[in-house]
Amino acid sequence: MPIYKQQYRQYSGVSRHHFRWVVIIEQELHLAMQSRLLKYLMLFGLLHVLMRLAQIMIYDIIMQDPNNPMTQAFLQLDFIVVNARTFFDFIRMQATLLLLVFLVMGSGMVCNDFKNNLMEVYFAKPLNWKDYVLGKLGALVLVGLCLTAIPGTLLVILHNLLLPGWNTLQETWTFPFAMFGFSLLIILPTALSILAASCLMSSESFAAAAVFVLVVTNGVFASTLSGILFDPRYMIISTPLAVYRLGLALFTSETRYIGQDFMGVGWQPALVNVLLVCVVAGSIFILRVRKAEVAV
Repeated sequence: MPIYKQQYRQYSGVSRHHFRWVVIIEQELHLAMQSRLLKYLMLFGLLHVLMRLAQIMIYDIIMQDPNNPMTQAFLQLDFIVVNARTFFDFIRMQATLLLLVFLVMGSGMVCNDFKNNLMEVYFAKPLNWKDYVLGKLGALVLVGLCLTAIPGTLLVILHNLLLPGWNTLQETWTFPFAMFGFSLLIILPTALSILAASCLMSSESFAAAAVFVLVVTNGVFASTLSGILFDPRYMIISTPLAVYRLGLALFTSETRYIGQDFMGVGWQPALVNVLLVCVVAGSIFILRVRKAEVAV
């Protein structure tokens, strides 16, 4: 009587995509869209886009006739004028919403997979830790860009269509690049930190709470240190403020938009802060996933 080996049959399926991590992105987006709270948050972000759309349309209509006496009066209103600060503030104001969206969407991305024993399912198929990491991170990055740089770029295009001319194009052609850079500076450390917390915590509630505590603690430590040393430049230790400082470097050299705390502080310390957060959080995420793959 023949003796058969007791082992799993090799996976013989065909991948639906050239890049296997795209499947994980699709799965995460499908799960995210089932959350009613996430839908409300995305709708709130859309309302902000519509407000900026109304601002651009009003400004462009006014500027169609610069000789009109009312034009100069409207130009004195900062919330009407469309310039670099408009698009910088758009991304900056979306950052708080982005954090909430990531907490809802990303806090359970990894810990729920461990809780439901899905790591065995992922790595039993032709997926490796690289596909898993890129898929989870890619889903958050895609959602983040849909809230920040992508609508911002569409607003820049609309501004050029409503107020065509060489002056408008010369003033705004760098804005999409600045917005994508600023958005990624916000998205990457936030997404990696949430994924790292999800790796270390047993539930998504604990992961979300851990990230919230870290953000608050980071800001309090920076404020306390700058107060003890009587040097406001130490506020750059706060990662959110470091991200905003880098955003200012992308849009403009002026630092008066968010207070006097950054006067005399270059973008280099801010970049070190953000890179350090990305490296530490990314290392935790990758090492935890690779350990799970080896275990499978």
